[in-house]
Amino acid sequence: IICSQTEGTLTNTTRIKVSVDRSKVQGAAIGKITVKSEAAQANVIIHVVVENVLENIKEEICPMMFVESNGVIAMEAEHYYSKQTSLKNEIVCLEEFGRTLSGMKVFPQMQEFSVEEAPKLTYCCYVNEEAEYEVQLYFAPTNPVTWNGNLSYSLKVNENIASEYQIFHENYVSGTIECIEWKEAALNNIRICKSTHRLQKGKNFIEFGFMNSAIVLERVVLVNQRYRKRDTYLGPLESYFIS
Repeated sequence: IICSQTEGTLTNTTRIKVSVDRSKVQGAAIGKITVKSEAAQANVIIHVVVENVLENIKEEICPMMFVESNGVIAMEAEHYYSKQTSLKNEIVCLEEFGRTLSGMKVFPQMQEFSVEEAPKLTYCCYVNEEAEYEVQLYFAPTNPVTWNGNLSYSLKVNENIASEYQIFHENYVSGTIECIEWKEAALNNIRICKSTHRLQKGKNFIEFGFMNSAIVLERVVLVNQRYRKRDTYLGPLESYFIS
């Protein structure tokens, strides 16, 4: 186990990178890192689990495939597996947009699409077991483009039928302090929509459809419902993927 820093004084938040010298590891292994604090007079043990994931899934490997770790797969929107557009529209990457890496948006503006005709981004991921996964979609905090309007998207998992979802709840009113949904999205600079889907063990494909060009997709996060949820403000770091 290799740590970027093994001793020192913490005056603020410090990030220490941990890696593994795989030339000294054969197969799976478990190690531990002991963090000692003289001030707190306490020791904290962090377990490091090393899995030879790629060896186990080498027959299913494909470009832009994300791999599950600890029940979570986090994918930045621009790291899609495939894209489907038409001669009349395009999906553009807005670099350095939003809270993490970028955003994906349809141009030109002011367009609406059916589920079948919507421009689409497909994401590829490998999960360790067949289970219910919560799909979390991170959107820019866009408001409806018309009064009492809504913004819709579609979601399809593998060969299942695509389903249509609406971003806003029925009583959503932008720009008013009485609307908690609007206040939270404005303060956090993000809007997260969630739905639950059953994924098969192994390779899966998640297809997202832009049914309105006002939508900006920033991240896609999958969480195995059997795992304990971890509360983080920005969400998990992006998962490992095969480029």
